[in-house]
Amino acid sequence: MVVQYLQTLQKDKNFSADVLLVNCGLHDIKSDKITGKKAIELAEYKTNLMKIRNLARTMKMKLIWINSTPVNDDIHNSKNVGFFRDSKDVEDYNQAAKLYFEKVNVPIIDLNSFSRTFPSEAFSDHVHYRHEYVQLQAAFIAGFLTNR
Repeated sequence: MVVQYLQTLQKDKNFSADVLLVNCGLHDIKSDKITGKKAIELAEYKTNLMKIRNLARTMKMKLIWINSTPVNDDIHNSKNVGFFRDSKDVEDYNQAAKLYFEKVNVPIIDLNSFSRTFPSEAFSDHVHYRHEYVQLQAAFIAGFLTNR
């Protein structure tokens, strides 16, 4: 979806930006409860990362990656949301992004490590955070951007 969105923005003559903050992963790791198939398999995810970077370069925007926040397996997979998510997949997809973006000198905001410091009560549901923790995450991102 991010690739398609950026391709649409690329065609929009009224759009301009200096910086592009991007995160994707939590929707990609959704696993079918029966087949275990991911919404976006890791190999395709890696290809999408390259496409995102190339689109940002073509559009002359500075890309900054934000890695995906943790998933609490016990909370998430006890909900009846129609699919599973696993923390191991978050780690694998974040690692793939880290390896690629470090290689091509794209800065990474490590929101995952920051959010891991929160207690389990920080979750408002299976992957989203309560308002006070969202504010902390926003401040963390703003601090990163301010100090760049």
